[in-house]
Amino acid sequence: MTALVYLRFYGSIFQQTGKSLLKAWWVALLPIALSFALRLVVLGLFALIPSPQIVGFAVGLLYDAALSSYFYFLANAVEGSPVSLREFPLSFRAYFWPIISVYFVYFIASLLLGAVVRGAEQGGAILIGLELVAFIAFNAAPEVLYQQRSTGRGLATLQTAFKFLQENLLTWGIPNVLIAGGLYFLLGPGLSAFAADTRTMGMQLWELPVLAVFVHVLMVFRGHLFKALAGSSHRQRMFKFRNAA
Repeated sequence: MTALVYLRFYGSIFQQTGKSLLKAWWVALLPIALSFALRLVVLGLFALIPSPQIVGFAVGLLYDAALSSYFYFLANAVEGSPVSLREFPLSFRAYFWPIISVYFVYFIASLLLGAVVRGAEQGGAILIGLELVAFIAFNAAPEVLYQQRSTGRGLATLQTAFKFLQENLLTWGIPNVLIAGGLYFLLGPGLSAFAADTRTMGMQLWELPVLAVFVHVLMVFRGHLFKALAGSSHRQRMFKFRNAA
């Protein structure tokens, strides 16, 4: 019975995802446009500025602004709110500082952990393992960031994301693992290049738009799933979907 209820529950999430994708279809093009624009800007910065440190800092800020823009339109797509390209300038600063605050926590944690494991025989492997644990534990951080802005600072965002995962480990984790597995099956080589260079410089030209659209579909699905899970309990979902058609 529980399995049937959750099949219906996930079915409703897929329906909502489809409606959002159709209503705000052009938002799927945004990751492609932002990725290509970011690639061109990075190439220009490397050509104009001799200092790698300055370029790295500037690219980080540009990356945060691009992510803020995407989160802005993604949030409206999930909510079903009407948006237009006239809001594009506003989108770059809508989530800029919340994203910076999360990255700041990650930066400080990386420094501290790096200092602790530095010199250890398997220090590199330990750091990779800890990053994997953090990726799993704070997997819902993007949704917390753009759906629950009241959490404020980066540490609060991560704490809320961890609490959400504790309460919804299987209901959140299973569909995400299945979809991520499908993504890797389709774009394994491209994802490896993307992981090696987070600025997308290592990807083939055709792989970037395919990956961007696929990730957008996944993010819209995650947005609806997070909204539904955060706004209901297991008991409420069982009651709602037990006798649903």
